[in-house]
Amino acid sequence: MLRAPEVLKVVWLPHSPNPAFAGVRLRCLMPCGLLRDRGISARIALEPEGTAPDLAVVQAKWLLDTADPTALRARMDRLRRWRDAGTALALDSFDNYFVNESGGIARARLLDAYRDVLPDFAAFVVSSPGLAPLLAAEIPPTAKVRIVGDPIELPGAERCYEPLLRRISPTRWQGHLRATLQRIGVRRAARDAHQLIWFGNHGSRYATGGIAELQRIVPQLEAAYRQVPLQLTVVSNSRERYEETMRGASIPHAYVEWDRLHFARLLAAHDLALIPASITPFTVAKSNNRLLLPLALGVPVAADGIPDYLPWRDHFALSPWARLPEVLADLPGLRQLALAAAGPIASGHALQRVADAWQRAFESILADAQPRRMPPKAVHSGT
Repeated sequence: MLRAPEVLKVVWLPHSPNPAFAGVRLRCLMPCGLLRDRGISARIALEPEGTAPDLAVVQAKWLLDTADPTALRARMDRLRRWRDAGTALALDSFDNYFVNESGGIARARLLDAYRDVLPDFAAFVVSSPGLAPLLAAEIPPTAKVRIVGDPIELPGAERCYEPLLRRISPTRWQGHLRATLQRIGVRRAARDAHQLIWFGNHGSRYATGGIAELQRIVPQLEAAYRQVPLQLTVVSNSRERYEETMRGASIPHAYVEWDRLHFARLLAAHDLALIPASITPFTVAKSNNRLLLPLALGVPVAADGIPDYLPWRDHFALSPWARLPEVLADLPGLRQLALAAAGPIASGHALQRVADAWQRAFESILADAQPRRMPPKAVHSGT
């Protein structure tokens, strides 16, 4: 009787179990849940404990969030026990963590410790083509960098990582009602003014970005407001930074706290998504998920041309900040361009397509990491 192939065992080590973090949701919880549905033994762990898996996907932030070189090295020592027991270690990076714009000594020492442990990894995965050469410059020349993009987080995406009882819990009903009322308010306001939205993290400790990018275009928004009625919604994770950014601005604006369960529907209620981004060593490595989500929802986009956005330049208004009144006058045309992108986005960035990419990456990593006399364990597709 033939024996069934062994099931591949994969463990993700995220920097946090909290799905509020995009990197945890998009690059850990979602692919892990989808791959389990395919028959792969995939699980989440916060420490490398228990039986060594075939492969461990370690988020770079799992190491760097220690914020202390000694603690980082101690974490790496625990990972080496798995490696020595046969686990292939893959480092997953979704930001340019080598940036230290402030020149902080503590940050520099932490990055020195981080660089020291990079050779211990058998493989490297990044979220965008722009990040690949930045990481490649820091790792052994023989190491491969594989690109696995972020999935598009459409409404209901939490089904792939949350159980049913949590999704229908009464503790969420108040949030559902609040989000519904917010969307109704946006749609009513759209009768009198174009509804614009900016969304993103409030900022980083070690690199310029976040809501500072919105601050840069406030003068252009005010100039457009003198010609065209508009209203701005800011969706972020710091009301304090929002108030600092918009203090004194003449345009009507409102703040909404980021909510992973309802954000996509709120975004879909708006007329134009604003994605300003200066080209820096930090932003050049950013993936395209912030651009592709509104396009997938049919929402027109005005954005700057960071590298991972440029393949989609035919579907959004490129760096239009000095001509925003013209952009707002052409919203129906931009909406058609956004809708035309929905099919290609689904074919390359839908949840299942990204799960395919992770599965192929695992097969390639194990093929490279294991001795030729020991073929990699079969990866069941579940289909």
